[in-house]
Amino acid sequence: ALPTVNQDPVQLAATTQFLKSGFISVDIFAASPVEKTGTEMVRRLGEGPQLSTGMAVGEEAETSGTGMFAFAMVTGVKHGWLEAGTYGPAARKAWLALVAKLDADAKKAVAAEKLDCIALAAIVAEQFPKDGIVCDETITHMPQMRPHLPLNEPQSFFRVTGGALGQGIGATLGVKLGAKDRPVMLFIGDGSFLYNPIIQAFGASKQYQLPVLVIVCNNQKYEAMRKGHVLYYEGGVSDTTKVHYGVYIDGPEYEKLGVHFDFFGAKAATPDELRKALKECLAEVKNGRTAVLNVSLVK
Repeated sequence: ALPTVNQDPVQLAATTQFLKSGFISVDIFAASPVEKTGTEMVRRLGEGPQLSTGMAVGEEAETSGTGMFAFAMVTGVKHGWLEAGTYGPAARKAWLALVAKLDADAKKAVAAEKLDCIALAAIVAEQFPKDGIVCDETITHMPQMRPHLPLNEPQSFFRVTGGALGQGIGATLGVKLGAKDRPVMLFIGDGSFLYNPIIQAFGASKQYQLPVLVIVCNNQKYEAMRKGHVLYYEGGVSDTTKVHYGVYIDGPEYEKLGVHFDFFGAKAATPDELRKALKECLAEVKNGRTAVLNVSLVK
């Protein structure tokens, strides 16, 4: 899927060779919790063509693995790598079912009184320009958000994939530097945001005329830290007492942190507030002014 979207001929050639070999592989991450006996990594290896699956257990329902697998099958059929009569009906059924499920999830989320990350993604999808670029430095939200975002064009999604937190704003400015004519948006967790050199990065945005939209996904905690306490130390003090030191954040009003640079700021906690604030932020960015949107999420 990724080589096709990114139009990478080297990776695409390797993928083509792999598909023609008769093996189909999919890794499914963040599967729903199962009994303790099923949480270990499972690999089925064999001599001939097969479906090989790897599963890592987390706390959210699996999302991106199914989508990428369905897209890979559709792409294989379209390019003649997979026999249409055999794989076409299954690929179409998988794709239609996936889209229907995603649409239902988005409709339910945006109808709620408060915002979760799926509602945020769905509302952004309503307004974000077709040529827009999404950058990401969230830890727990993006796997659920990505299927609902309009990432349909090459070079439309960039994320920090390794190293320490604190690179999101700088990486986003780099993307904007390389694509000055395209609107650029960063999704960043409130915890990740606080790891960034905010003043320096905002100063660079101002000095080098790199207007971007920074959306702070504010759930008032380092959720990845809490998950680490529970998943890696099952039955430990944090797990049994529900006391998680270093997790909860009494943060500032993030939308006001750009005031010294004359940046625009807005805050939203409901779907209607988000639609209004997002429209204002996108207009400001289009006029050359960086905007910070503080979105309060229920989890």
